[in-house]
Amino acid sequence: MLKVLGAGLSGLTAAINLRNAGVDVQVFDRVSSSGRRFLGDLQGLENWTLKEDVLDEIRGCGVKTDFFVKGFDRLTITNGDEELSFRGSRPYFYLVKRGSFEGSLDSSLMGQARDLGIRINYNSRLPEKAADVVCTGPDYRSAVAQDLGTVFETDADDTAVLLLNDSAAFRGYSYLLVADGYGCLCSVVFGDRSRLNGCYQKTAEFFRDRYGIRPRNPHRCGGIGGFSMVPRSADGKRLYAGEAAGLQDFLWGFGIRSAIVSGFLAARSIVGGMDYPRLIEKRFGGFLKASVVNRFLWERYGSGNYSKVLGMLKSSKDLNSTLHRAYNFSVAHRLLLGKARRSMRAIYSHSGL
Repeated sequence: MLKVLGAGLSGLTAAINLRNAGVDVQVFDRVSSSGRRFLGDLQGLENWTLKEDVLDEIRGCGVKTDFFVKGFDRLTITNGDEELSFRGSRPYFYLVKRGSFEGSLDSSLMGQARDLGIRINYNSRLPEKAADVVCTGPDYRSAVAQDLGTVFETDADDTAVLLLNDSAAFRGYSYLLVADGYGCLCSVVFGDRSRLNGCYQKTAEFFRDRYGIRPRNPHRCGGIGGFSMVPRSADGKRLYAGEAAGLQDFLWGFGIRSAIVSGFLAARSIVGGMDYPRLIEKRFGGFLKASVVNRFLWERYGSGNYSKVLGMLKSSKDLNSTLHRAYNFSVAHRLLLGKARRSMRAIYSHSGL
C-alpha cells in the first residue's frame, strides 16, 4: 500500500490517479477535513502560463471539474489613481471556492477520492519519512507572503479588480472578486507581515469608497504563501508535490494549477516508473525561474504607486499574451536569474529561499 501525506489538492489528485491505475493507496492528514485551512476564499486558476486552457489540463489530470468555477475574461487593474480595463478573447482566470463545504474545490476532490474507495485518514499524524508522496502544503515558519480578507454576500455584479498600491498591499496586491453574488476582498502582503492589518484596512476603505462595496454576512479569510526558488521534488524514493515541493508562483502566488498537475505527475511517475524530478523540471522549471525574475523586477521597478507596471500594461494589445510571455522563461529571464535569486534571498532571508 502506498501512503500519501496530505489531503489537499496535490495529495488527493495523486491518490485518485494511483487508484485509477489499480494501486492500493491511503491518504493521511493531520486536520479533520480537506480545505480546513481555507475559510471560503475565492481563488484563481490562472489561465495564461500555457496556451492550453487550465480546466482542460485539470481534466487531463484525472480530476472532474464538478466544483463551483467561473471564468473571467474581464479585469480591471488600478494603482488607486489610474485605472485600466481589459477584456480577453478567453478567460484570464477561473474563480473557485476554497474550504470544507459543498461546491468548493477541496470538497470536490475529497468526494472524488472517496467515490473511488480511497481511505482518507483525517486527524492522523503520519511521519513524513513514512510517506511515499508528501503533499503537506506550505511551511508556516518560512512564509514569504500572507493575505487577509473578507468573504461576503453582495448584490454587486460579477467583478474582478486588482489594486496595486503599497499602502494597501505592501510589495503585493489587493483584489475585489465577485462571482454570482459571492464576494471576496483581500490584501496580500509580501515580506513584512506586520503591515497586514493596516494594509487590509486601506484595501477595505478603497473598495468601499471607489466601488461602493457593502458586504452582507461577512467573515474573515486569509492564509500564507511559501515559495522556493529550487523545487524539492524528491528525497530518495519519497516524492514531493504542490507547495511542499515549492511549486508556486513567486510573483502572484498562484499555486492551484501547479498543485493538481504535480500530484498527477507524482502518480504517473510511480505507475509508469518515470523520473519524477525530470517531469517536474520539464513542466515547471521554466515557469518557476521566470517567476523569480518577475518578482525581482516587480519589487525593483514596480513598488510605490506601480505607475511603471500600468504603463507597460497600457501598451499591451492582448493581456493574456503579455502574461504568457512573462511566465515563459526567455533569454532575458536567463540573463537576470542569478541577480534575481541573490536579491530575493537577501530580502526574504527568513524563508530559506
